[in-house]
Amino acid sequence: MQMLINKMKTHLAPITGTFHPVLKRSFTHTFDLDKTDTPDASAHLEMCYLRHKQQVLNYFNGRDDLIQINISHEESLTKLLTFLGKEIEGKPQFPHLNRGRKVACWEEHTHQNKVSANSSGPLRRKFFDYNVKR
Repeated sequence: MQMLINKMKTHLAPITGTFHPVLKRSFTHTFDLDKTDTPDASAHLEMCYLRHKQQVLNYFNGRDDLIQINISHEESLTKLLTFLGKEIEGKPQFPHLNRGRKVACWEEHTHQNKVSANSSGPLRRKFFDYNVKR
C-alpha cells in the first residue's frame, strides 16, 4: 500500500489530481489524505486499516450478511460462493490477476460499474461530486 499511495499521491490531489472524483473521495476518506503529511507511513496505514476494519465490523454487528475470507487460502472462493448461494463445481480458486505489482489484463475486465481511474475516462461517465460529511 505504501508504494501505491506514493505513486498515486499527485493524482489524488483534490483540485489538480487527474483521478476520478469517486476514487479521490474514497482514498481521501479511507486514508485521511487531507489530514496527514505522511500517508505512506506504516503506522498511519495500519491505523487506517484497523479503523476501517472496526467500522465494517460495527456496521455488520448482529447481522448474518458479512463474510470474512483470506483470498490466499485454497477454500476461500468455495466459502464465498457458498455464502452467495452459487453452485460450486470442483475446487474453484481465485484467479491471479495481480502479479509483479501490476494488475494483469485490467483493460479486459469490463463491468457496468467499473470506474475509470481517470476523471474523464474513456467511458466519459457522469458522476456525483459530493463530500463525505464527518
